[in-house]
Amino acid sequence: MKRIRICMLMVLAALYACEKTEEEKTIQVSTGDTIDVSAHSSTLSGAAVIHGFDASSRLTFGFILSEESLPNPDNGTVYNLSGTPSEQPFTALVESLSSETRYYYVAFVKIGNVSRTGAVKSFITKAGDVPKGAVDLGLSVLWAEKNLGADAPEQFGNYYAWGELETKELYIWATYRFNGGYEILTKYCTDSRHGKDGLKDDILILEPDDDAARKALGESWRMPTKEEFEELLATASDGVKYSWEWTEINGHKGWNITCKANQTSIFFPAAGYYTSYASAYFRDGYYWTSSLYAKDPLGAWVACHEYEGTPPAMTHKFRGNGYPIRPVMDKNGQ
Repeated sequence: MKRIRICMLMVLAALYACEKTEEEKTIQVSTGDTIDVSAHSSTLSGAAVIHGFDASSRLTFGFILSEESLPNPDNGTVYNLSGTPSEQPFTALVESLSSETRYYYVAFVKIGNVSRTGAVKSFITKAGDVPKGAVDLGLSVLWAEKNLGADAPEQFGNYYAWGELETKELYIWATYRFNGGYEILTKYCTDSRHGKDGLKDDILILEPDDDAARKALGESWRMPTKEEFEELLATASDGVKYSWEWTEINGHKGWNITCKANQTSIFFPAAGYYTSYASAYFRDGYYWTSSLYAKDPLGAWVACHEYEGTPPAMTHKFRGNGYPIRPVMDKNGQ
């Protein structure tokens, strides 16, 4: 009986020790103020005090940023930081923000299954000095308000073969700038079977000297990459922050895209295209990117939207076709 009593006391002591250990595990997180808020960036700060956790415990910490008043991973962007938070503030630079827009942010720390957050704070980005002809949609780059060569947003503008700097009458292989023979290329080739004299340069993005937007508008402007156009097209499914409307302006149909945060918008007319078998087919909308289609270097990536509001998508087309160009500008290049 005495032995049983001793065992029970030992068990109670162990349970008390475990309970005490759990009580000693604490995470205190505070969300700090912002630093150096500009039109398109800010530095967030936070701090954490952690006690009682094993050094081997899985730890993540950082910030959640959102335009919603209760930021969380579903409606915002998570910025995970490296290292270990201490009583000294930790910071994160956030970029590609929209000007004159309120953002909410919160600091967080998660150790194993235990997570804590600080208080939600907010800031408003400053008014941006957006260059003439550019539109800030809250994305990674500024988009031109109209097609290259157009005088108004609804106008179609000029048509270019991929990597060419001038318009022309015939968009056929025989007139293509990088034609080295039938389906043979003199530049931008990932397959030696299509390269002149076995050329395989593996250049996947148009170089500045082959960028029609840069040549026409100056070095601040360029053609968008596939990834930049994908970022724009992804806003079509984000009804909270953006609206897409199939509409008509001065007789020209197309998509009008609006950023709700700052009420800026751009219009993409269904400008059609020129090919060797169809000229001025003004129903669909195809826009060049600066990105080569690596699997078949005879093609390059284009953003496509079709007549009467067919959802936009990315596809690849023959480099010799004539499509419009919608230039972009890097935000840090303003």
